Amino acid sequence: MPIHTTIDKERNITVHTAMGNLTYEELVQTLELFYRNTEAPENVLWDGRQASLVNLTAAQLKQLGTYTKKIQQEGLAVKGGRRALLAPAAVDYGLARMIGSFKDLLAEDIKFEVRIFRTYQEAIDWLTKPVEGPSASP
Repeated sequence: MPIHTTIDKERNITVHTAMGNLTYEELVQTLELFYRNTEAPENVLWDGRQASLVNLTAAQLKQLGTYTKKIQQEGLAVKGGRRALLAPAAVDYGLARMIGSFKDLLAEDIKFEVRIFRTYQEAIDWLTKPVEGPSASP
C-alpha cells in the first residue's frame, strides 16, 4: 500500500505518508483505519510530497470530501482537530483544494479544519499551533 501511517508522538500528529499515484480505494482504506484507531491523534498530516492525486475522478474527490460524514452516520466517532494536506505540485495542490472545498460545502457540520499546504514546515507549524478561540484558555 503506498500510504504508510505513523504517529509522531512528539508533536501528537497522525502522519499519512503517500507515495505514487493514489487510488480512491487506498485513501478510503487509510481513512477507515484512522477512524477505527481510537489511539491516533486527531491532528493529521497527509504528506503527498511523493504522491499524486491525478488518477482520481471529480466524483471520487467529492466522495473523499464527504467521507467523514459517511463514517459518522455509520456510528464511528469522528475526530475533531485539523487535517493538513501537503501537496507541493500545482496539479495536486488544486485537487487537494477540491477535497477541502467539498468537505466545507457538503460536510460543514463535521468539526475539523482542512487546509492545504505546499511546504512541510507550513503544514507542521499549523498543526502544532495552539487552537485559538473561545474554548482556548488565556
